[in-house]
Amino acid sequence: MKNIMPAAIVVAVILGFGLTLAHSSCAKPDVELLSPGVARADADPKLIVAVKHAQKTLDSFIEAYQHPKPGQLHFFAQAAFDTPKGKEHLWALIDTYRDGVFTGRLIDEPYALPGKHKKDTVRFKREEVTDWTFDDNGKRQGGFTREALKSGG
Repeated sequence: MKNIMPAAIVVAVILGFGLTLAHSSCAKPDVELLSPGVARADADPKLIVAVKHAQKTLDSFIEAYQHPKPGQLHFFAQAAFDTPKGKEHLWALIDTYRDGVFTGRLIDEPYALPGKHKKDTVRFKREEVTDWTFDDNGKRQGGFTREALKSGG
C-alpha cells in the first residue's frame, strides 16, 4: 500500500499535465484534427488565408496538372465536402479535371462523409477546392493549409 500511493499521485499529475497540454495545444476550438492530414476548420484566420491563397493560385495548379513539366507529379487537391457534421476537408489524388470538376481518390479515411472511404472516388468543383499540392522535381508546391496547421498548433 505504501508504494501505491506515490505512484497514484505521479499518475494523477502526469494525467492532469497531459490533459492541460492537450487542451492548450489546440490553436483554436474551431479547428479539429480529424485524422492525420484531415482537419475541419470554421474560422481559424491562418486557415482562411491559406484557403484563399490556394483558391487564388488554383489556375497554376490546374495548368501544371494538365501540362506537367518533367519532374512534376503526384497532384493532390483538398476539397470541402458537406457532411451531416459540417464541412470536412479531405485530400484526393487527382485522376481527372474537366469542365471545372475534379475527380480523384481519397487518401484518408473520411470522418463524417457518408458512404465514402479511403481510396474511394470523389468528384468536386473547383470552387470547393481548399488546397492543392504536387511534387516539382522533389520540391512540394502548394500545401498552404498544412503549413497553416503546422504553424498554428
